[in-house]
Order: sequence, then C-alpha cells, then structure tokens
Amino acid sequence: MKVWGVASEDVGSRGRCRQASMDGFTAVLDRHTPYLLFLDWFSIKRAYEFPGTDVCWMQDGPMKKYAGICKNASCCVGLAFLCVLFESTVLAEPLKIGVLAYRSKDYIQKQYQPLADILNQAIPDCEFSVEAMNYEELEQAVATRQIDFILTNPSHYWLMAYRSGLSAPLATLVKSEGGQALSAFGGVIFTLTDRKELQHLSDLRGKTVAVATPRSLGGYQMQAHELMKNNLYAGQDFKPFVTGMPHDRVIEAVFNGDAEVGFVRSGVLESMALQGKLDMARVQVLNRQDLPDFPAAISTRLFPEWPIASLPHINETLARRVVAALFLLTDNPEVTRQLAIRGFTIPADYTAVADLLRDLRLPPFDSPPRFTLEDVWRRYSLLIISAVVIAALISLLSLSLWRVNKKLQAERRLVLQKSELLTQTRNTLEAIIKGTSSVVGETFFASLVECLANVLNMRFAFVAEIDSSDIRKARTIAFWNGEMVGENFSYDICGTPCENVIKKRISVFSEKVAEYFPDDIWLKQNAVESYVGIPLSDSQGQFLGHMGLMDVKPIDNPEFLLSLLKVFATRAASEMERRRATEQLERKTEALQQSNADLEQFAYSVSHDMRQPLRSIIGHLQFLANDLKGKLDEDGQLNFNFVLEGAKRMDAMIMSLLEFSRVGRKTEAMRRVDSLEVLNESLVVLAAIINESKAIIDIDGEWPQVYASPDEMIRLFQNLIGNAVKYCEGHKPHLEIASKRDNSIWQVRIKDNGIGIDPAQIDRLFAFFSRLQPRTRFEGTGMGLALCRRIVEHHGGRIWAESKGEGYGSLFAFEIPLEPPSIDSKA
Repeated sequence: MKVWGVASEDVGSRGRCRQASMDGFTAVLDRHTPYLLFLDWFSIKRAYEFPGTDVCWMQDGPMKKYAGICKNASCCVGLAFLCVLFESTVLAEPLKIGVLAYRSKDYIQKQYQPLADILNQAIPDCEFSVEAMNYEELEQAVATRQIDFILTNPSHYWLMAYRSGLSAPLATLVKSEGGQALSAFGGVIFTLTDRKELQHLSDLRGKTVAVATPRSLGGYQMQAHELMKNNLYAGQDFKPFVTGMPHDRVIEAVFNGDAEVGFVRSGVLESMALQGKLDMARVQVLNRQDLPDFPAAISTRLFPEWPIASLPHINETLARRVVAALFLLTDNPEVTRQLAIRGFTIPADYTAVADLLRDLRLPPFDSPPRFTLEDVWRRYSLLIISAVVIAALISLLSLSLWRVNKKLQAERRLVLQKSELLTQTRNTLEAIIKGTSSVVGETFFASLVECLANVLNMRFAFVAEIDSSDIRKARTIAFWNGEMVGENFSYDICGTPCENVIKKRISVFSEKVAEYFPDDIWLKQNAVESYVGIPLSDSQGQFLGHMGLMDVKPIDNPEFLLSLLKVFATRAASEMERRRATEQLERKTEALQQSNADLEQFAYSVSHDMRQPLRSIIGHLQFLANDLKGKLDEDGQLNFNFVLEGAKRMDAMIMSLLEFSRVGRKTEAMRRVDSLEVLNESLVVLAAIINESKAIIDIDGEWPQVYASPDEMIRLFQNLIGNAVKYCEGHKPHLEIASKRDNSIWQVRIKDNGIGIDPAQIDRLFAFFSRLQPRTRFEGTGMGLALCRRIVEHHGGRIWAESKGEGYGSLFAFEIPLEPPSIDSKA
C-alpha cells in the first residue's frame, strides 16, 4: 500500500470513492485504485512525496502545520481499524449503465438488469445499475455526466462521441438470432405481399414509408442509405411516416394501411413471428440480400452491432475490469439467456457507420466539411493542370481567331472605304458627265467649271491657257466666280500657285495657300484658303494650260479632287480620259474582286490550318478520356466532357466555314442541269433521316433545266430539306416542295410543319453562326442557312424565309436565273 496526500477538492466525485469521516480528518478509499488517501480537514493545499519511500508530507493551509504519515506496522493496523470503524458511515453511489430503449423502457430495463447483477458479482468493490433511456434522455445524461457507461446503436454512439466525448468502443454486442451468434445487423425494407405493385426499390417512388425514428440506424438510416444509392431520397422521392419507437409500431402502420412500406432493423419481423404476433406469409421483403450465414431477412449491407463505451471520467483500470467481465458473459449461459444476447466481443470497426452518416449528411456530419484550396489542389491537381493546359490551348486558338478576325475586319473596312470612294467617284463622274456630254466648244468649258464647282462644292473653278504671246501670262477659257460663269480675263502667273502648275507640276494646297504666295493679291482679296491645280497636255505631252479649283475653306480630300480634275483635263482628251477613267474603275473593281477572292482564300487557308491543331487536340482529349475512364468523379467527368464537346463543336464550325469558303471556288463549274434530278440526288443523301423521322415529302410543279453548279444545288436542297425535317417535334414532318418558272427566273418553295420561326428573328436566319434554338434542343453550327444564302447569291439569286410564328411551320424559298448572264449584262 502507498500513502498519498491529495487536495480536498479532488475528493467527492460522484461514484468514485467511499468516504469515512471523523473529527479532525477524512479518510478516503479509492475503490478503483489500490491507494489509500488521507486528507486533513484543514484545507490541504500541497502534498509532497519522497521518492523511494512510502511517506507523504501534507501541508495545511492556514496553520502551516506538518504531519508525517509513515507506512509501518502500527500505521497499517490503525488504517485497518479506521476502515472497519467507519464502514457503517460509507456512502456508496452505483455506476450507471445507460441503455438505449429501442422498445419500452420497462422492457429494456428488465432485459438488461442481469447485466448489472453480473457486473456487481464480477467487480464486488463497485456497484452497477442499468437505466433504460430514450434518445434525448440518453444524450442529456451523457452531456451532464449522469451515467458512466453507455450501450446504444452505432450511429447514436458517433453522435454522442462527437458532441460530448466518449471512449473508443470497449466491446461490441453479440446478439442471438435463430440460434446463431451475430455481431452485425442490417435494415429491412418490407411491404405486404398483396401489394403487387411493389417489387423493386424503384417502386417506392411516391410511396409513404413508416419508420420508427430517423435516428434509428437499423430502422431508418441503413435503408435511406441503400435507397440513396438508387437515387431515391427521403422527402423528395418517398414520404417518411414517423411512428415512434418501438419498431412494432412500424409493422402496425403497414398492416393498418397508414403506409405502403416499412423500415425495421433485422430480426424484428422474425421475433414478432416467433411470438405469434405476425404472419410472415403476409410480409414481402424488398431488395432481399442473399447472405447464407445471416439467419434473418435483410435489405441492406451489414453493420456492426451496438458498442458499449465509457465516459471520460471512468479510469482505464475500471474500464478494463468491466470489459473483462463482459467478455466472460459467454461462459454464463443463464445470464445471456436472460439478456437475450450471446455476450460481447472485441470492438468492431465502426468506420462504415461514420461513412454512412457522412453520405446521408446526418449528425454529427450534417455540416459540410471545410474545403480549402490546398485540398482542391491535392485532390484535383492533375485535372487542374490538364484543364489549364487545355484552357491555354483554347485561349491561344481564340487569340489567333481574334487576330485573324480583326485583320479580316480591317481588310473589310478598307474594301468598304474603297468601295465608297469608288461609288462617290462614280456618282460625281456621272453628274459631271451628264452636265457636259451634250455640249461642245466653249459651252463645254463653261458647263465643265460650273459642274465641277457645284458638284464638288468649291467656290471657284477655272480652265486657263497660256498666252501664246507671253508665257508668263495666262488667260481663262472659263471661270466660275461662285455664282455664275464670269468674263474671261488674263493674269500674270508669276508668284501665283499657277506658276507651279505651268511647270508641269500638280499643285495642291489644302489650306493657307495665300501665306505661301504673299504676292498674289487676288488670293487675299477673295479670301482663298485652298487650291488644287493640274497641268493640261495634248496627246503628245505638250503643255497647253491648266485647270484648277479654289475654295474659301480647307480641302478635306484633295486627292479625290485631283482624280476628277484629271478626268476632265481638256475637251480634246475628254473621250480618252473617259475611257481611261472607265479602265481605272474596272481595274479597281477587279482589284476589289481579287481582294475578295484573296480574303476567301485567306479564310479557307486559316480555317484549314486551324483544323490540324484542333483535330490533334480532339485526338489527345479522346486518348485522355480512355486513360481517365472511371478515374474522374462526376464533376470532373462533366467538365472533361464539356471540353471535348466544345472542341468538337469548334471543329464542326471550322468545317462549316471551310464549306462556306469553297462556294464558287472548290465546287463544280456551272452548267445546264436537270433541277428534278438534283432534287432527287439530295433526297438520296437525306434518306436516312427521312426514313428515321418517317417524313412525308410532296413534290409538285415544273422542274426545268437550270444553269447552275450541280454539287452546290445538291447542298442547297440538302440543307433546306434537312432543316425542315430536323426542326420538327411531336409529329411526323410533312414537307411540300414546289417549283415554278417565271420568265427567266426559277423559283423553289419548301414548306414544312415544323416548330416555326419568330417573325422578329427571321432577319438573323442567314447570318454567320446564327442560331435561334439552343444547342441543347437542336444540334448544329448555325452555318447551314448562311451557306444556302452564299450558294444562291453565287448563282445571282436571292433566298428568304416566311413564318407566322413558333408552332406554325415555316416556308423557305429561293429563286435564281435560268440562264447565265450575258456579256452585255456583265459589262
């Protein structure tokens, strides 16, 4: 025996020690350890033990008084005498074992009372008692430390261990079922045999299910987990009907018709049948598991039986003694028979129960776990790297497309500017020619300066010739003074802008011309700001005079003015200059056409070259899909499929762009073809989708010979008819294809009974990559109708669409010339 001194506040924890009191001191005998402790009634503050001895010195508080207690023969006799003397005053409080009452409290109390009796026999220095409690009472008792040991179902154990702290399971209950010892149990999903509509778990959708309580592992949670694996969720797919404990009430609810299905723990049905309370012939177990070593019907996997655990204040020595006594129960068949169990075994692994609670998001795992960026990286690093690489590739492709598109837009703007300039030039030329073509001689020059000034919005316009008698002087042939053609006059060219022109140089002063020629008084008097002049020469290049324009404001586009002045330089060269201007115009038009052709070739080359890396990306993505098959979670697989499908859609869009650029370049040359034969070839290509959709196609009208590209016309019919069949839902497609000729025009109309088109959206139909329907409803790139427009315009025709609105079907029509354009029309 070892003598200790302890602080007075360490004594008196409920159920831990027996105490005996007398005047002057208190003797405390710890029944869980082989120590005898003495306390001075004077508020002991410190205790000292000398190593290697059996002596402990205790210091009291206010008196500073020391007492030495030594282990020797007299001390031992005194201690024994003390214990015997005060045995009658010992106050004992039993150790409580809380047991979850899955049936009535009286029933459970009576069932497990032999457990307390056998523990009292096995550990005589302690007193044990059993108390049956429901879920709430048991949780309250654990939280307030009103019990010392707990026996409950595994999921309830996890909850209280998380909230209040419990030891690891000390032992696992072993039950007796059908003469077998079972340390595991499961859940049962049952219904009545006369409910023929309930044969599989999927049949529970929309049904009412009786459960004792959602907190029961074997009576609810196991079954809910099994249904969750079959995509059935409580409250969403089936309605739980809570009967309350015990499980017998669940069976009553099903038999009374309050619920179609019931959840109970394994063994309950067989137990009630054994007691004569249930006819098993009327019960059907759903999702029955074939477990040859398990004697009871079961619908779920097996989970370990109930654990017994201790609260934190129970010391390890006492816990070991209790576990030893529990393990020896198997040697006492009379007690196990009274307990209706086989005994206890080594603690099972309850991790599966925790995983079940996590999957169901039940307490204590009902709060989502904290998920950090580090967790994301650790779990999805390979996927993230792959996604970043793919995103980088897509970004590079997008950047390349953006640059190409930007360049194409710049080229298009340049072409449009040139086209506008050509249009403006043409309009100006037409106006001037119209004003001068019907006159000759002097009148021509008067009409010329008038037209130049008015059309070009210039204040002054003149045509002058060199004075044959004095080359330093010039004389006007015609002069527009801002209001009319004025009288001609002679003037000295020295020190004027005209001097530069006479030297056979084009002179342009967009602004401040008077500052450059301060000696020219006429410029200052008339406030001239700008000047444009060109020399006039005959067919041999001899200088004849000059022609110019002047204004009181700066010139915005002097090059444009010069180009016009060159056209109307002299009457003698007017026809030649007109032809030269026409040739120039044709060259510009040809250059514009060549530029358009170059742009088409550029688009074709870019699209063709882009397909190679894109197809490589798709190929590698498909290889990666095979490698990662089954390794990605649902979100990862969804994101991976999204990337792969996006790459495939991009490839399809590029293919559509290639087809668009091939029209008129990579297709058959135009020739006379039989329009009905072209239509029939298109229907042969579409035979598969026509047969699959069981479409009805009516063909009517006159089908003439047309001058067209055969493969382009086949593609035109293929796109229009294919769209009519494709955009039809809920009924068989019905198409009416009619052809007619109107003089030199061939018109085709294709009417369908499809989904129709919002009239406000018709203008968008024939644009690049334009889609009126979401991709989730109808697949496509949005280039089909743009290609149709391209083909029709390549044949010199037009295409349009008509619809009353969604649900009223659509009509697509096009018309092209029957004959090729003549040479005159081309000119």
